[in-house]
Amino acid sequence: MAKKRINPLDDPNSLPWSEDDKRSMYHEHAFHRPTARKTWEEDRDQVHLAMTNHGLFYSGIQTEKSDIRIHVSMSTKELYIFDTEDGVKTIKRINPKWTVNGQNGVVGMTALGYLVPFKEISSLRTVSFPEWPKWSEFEESLPTPIKGLLAEQCVNAQIEKNPRPIYGDRLTLEQVRDRKTQIKGTDIIIRCCNLTISVKCDAASGKTGNLFLQWAERNPLKLHTHEE
Repeated sequence: MAKKRINPLDDPNSLPWSEDDKRSMYHEHAFHRPTARKTWEEDRDQVHLAMTNHGLFYSGIQTEKSDIRIHVSMSTKELYIFDTEDGVKTIKRINPKWTVNGQNGVVGMTALGYLVPFKEISSLRTVSFPEWPKWSEFEESLPTPIKGLLAEQCVNAQIEKNPRPIYGDRLTLEQVRDRKTQIKGTDIIIRCCNLTISVKCDAASGKTGNLFLQWAERNPLKLHTHEE
């Protein structure tokens, strides 16, 4: 007999879940809105109610001060790169399903966010990076800070290998024409504006076709990490 899934919005004591529960809820059982609302604006009250009932505060993609978002998927060994502002606009435009997350050792939900399909984010670009040697170190059971650190190391390695996919059109190569400058040893100048990057460990996003974009959190363990 299949195990009945409990919606933690109705029963916060149903958390924390087992690893199997969390995977199943995250990938297959994103909570549908209780009523058939059509727009993000119409749905805000329900999201705010869920936050208030469980002690969450607004903290996520809409509050961070980054220019670029990079979600690292250990399941597909890929990086999903997009403009942070584009992610926020996509949520408000399509009003996707929202779901919740938890932390090991904590009762009740600790984060709420939206499951946004890749295809809906216009600026999204995918970078395959199977040759990175540290993929084998990723485990779902690792502490959140460790997974966040590995995700950052992966992005740094990609930038060292080829920064173009990260910065996109913002990165330009200028061939030096001035003979005096060439004599001094400069043939090409790489120009890029001053951008900030937010890195997230989004473990299985490549398999689900969705990115989890956090909107609110509780963070009772005070884990200041890069995983949502």
